[in-house]
This record gives sequence, structure tokens and C-alpha cells, in this order.
Amino acid sequence: GFFAPLFGRDVEGRDLRSANGVSATFKTASGWTDRKYYILMNDIPPGSIVKVTYNDKVIYAKVLWSLGEMKENEGLAYRISNSAAAALGISDAKFNIVVVYYE
Repeated sequence: GFFAPLFGRDVEGRDLRSANGVSATFKTASGWTDRKYYILMNDIPPGSIVKVTYNDKVIYAKVLWSLGEMKENEGLAYRISNSAAAALGISDAKFNIVVVYYE
């Protein structure tokens, strides 16, 4: 994907972290042709690049902003763009992903 070369760049002094949790999708026009995938997640600064794994498939996504405390986000740790979910082969409404990031 587009953001893959940016993962791990300019992270000196930061630690690699891994987390997993329930995710859903959000709609976006991006990613279908340009392979720019996005994620909404809390506690990570917008603009950060994270590695997202589902089963044995991996994409790299840019954090747009926090997940927010809206009713439709209850029980979710993440939301990934619908193009990211398609790239990972996900068709379920809710699914577990692993997110690796620098903190």
C-alpha cells in the first residue's frame, strides 16, 4: 500500500507496540485505486502510520483521528476504511484485527 514505506520512519526513541480489538469499517472513496488506507483509533496521534493485520494479510494505514464516543462506536477499538477491509479480505460487519504502532 501507499503508506508501507512510511511505517517505522522517524520513530527513534519510540517503542513498538501491538494491540488487538474489534473493528468495523467506515466508508471512504480513498484506497480503491491509490491504495491509501485509513484507520480511526484512540490514543495514537493523527498522521501516524500503523500496521494492520487480519489473519495472514497485512496493510499499512494512516490514522485520521480518534474513534470518538458515538453510539455506533460502542464496543469497537478501531474503524478501518472500507477499502482497507477489502484489501484484507474482510466482509464481516465486525472483526478482530491486530494493530502494530510506535508509541
